[in-house]
Amino acid sequence: MSTQTRHGLIDHEGDIERLKTHNAEQLASLESEFKNASTEFLERIAATHMEAADTQRLKSLLELNDYPGFQLKLRNSTMPERSGSVIRCAYWALNDAMSFFADALGTTWRYMDLADRIRYLGFAEDGLKGYRFLMSNLDTEPSEILVSLV
Repeated sequence: MSTQTRHGLIDHEGDIERLKTHNAEQLASLESEFKNASTEFLERIAATHMEAADTQRLKSLLELNDYPGFQLKLRNSTMPERSGSVIRCAYWALNDAMSFFADALGTTWRYMDLADRIRYLGFAEDGLKGYRFLMSNLDTEPSEILVSLV
């Protein structure tokens, strides 16, 4: 699936461009979903559970559509232990989904073949589904969420 350079190495740059070309609609949809999810996260979680300076920096990055920067700042921000477990799980679900997306696009991890990049897009989509599920159950006790999954 991946092409190789004349030296027999995987053409990572070419794979990234092929991914963007052949999956443009999926990528645009995911980017839109990340913007919505990030906005929701800032309004519903960051505003009350994170440091004000971190929240402001995250807002600035989101306004610039800097999703890789947003994800890295989010990962390096402090989510207090006093935050409920559902809130912390939502924080990590969004973090992980955005990280898979960035990896698929070669933003943070350039060394994978095209098949892995496509697989990582699937991981990003699954992570967003998990994030949305958690956000819809933000005020639910973790034990009740587990019971609803059985």
